[in-house]
Amino acid sequence: MSKKLLLLLAGGAVAALTVLAGGYYAYTNVFASYDEPKEIAEAIKDGKSLKCEVEDDEVKAVFYIDAEGKRTRIDIEEYKTDEGKDEMKEMGMARPNHVITDKKEMMMWSDEDNKGLIFPTDNDMGEDLVDFSDMDEDDVKDWVADEDGTIKCKVWRVKESMFDKPDKVDFTDFGDLMKDMFKDMSDEMGDSMQDWTDEMGDNLDDMMDDVKDHVDSDTLDKAADEMPDIDWEALSSGDEDAVQRELDRLDATYGDSQ
Repeated sequence: MSKKLLLLLAGGAVAALTVLAGGYYAYTNVFASYDEPKEIAEAIKDGKSLKCEVEDDEVKAVFYIDAEGKRTRIDIEEYKTDEGKDEMKEMGMARPNHVITDKKEMMMWSDEDNKGLIFPTDNDMGEDLVDFSDMDEDDVKDWVADEDGTIKCKVWRVKESMFDKPDKVDFTDFGDLMKDMFKDMSDEMGDSMQDWTDEMGDNLDDMMDDVKDHVDSDTLDKAADEMPDIDWEALSSGDEDAVQRELDRLDATYGDSQ
């Protein structure tokens, strides 16, 4: 066999091996699948982006993990229980079908009413949500609510459109929502306090009427002369400044003599 022919055959063999190696690499990186929590965690830590089908007694969902871009998307296809339904209703929206999280914010929204919430994640807690460097099999196991839950993942080619903010959804900033909730609570507490002071005032009036019915007027007049002159209306007004002024006046008037 000629030297030239040997060189040609060797070159062809190298080329064939290169093609086969490239094909194997492409297969293991594009078509690879993972079913065990440990290998799923290792794949994500290695920078592989995954699409995972997750199902347990509570939900059926699909997780999309962009390991390099540090982003996740969860599409909930089915809720199997009513858990969380009433709580979300109190917040003015249905349970979310979609959740997207990155290093800046988390947004969730419902297909039922096209309403959503946005949470800031540009803090330590938010960084932990998309930091996959310390992911282990226990973190993956937490994706399901019960031991019988299943997780099936395969390598996924990231689509930028999957992480776009939807135009048709009416989003509410969670910070603004919490401010409104605390304001409502404060208003309710203020109303309750006013009701309490009104009730106390009525009770005091009833007590004084009862005292007048059982004690002669001379004794009451003598007791009144010895009692401090208190502005009960100011103390029960709910006005902090008015209350403080009356307390300061009482202290200045009667404090030294007590």
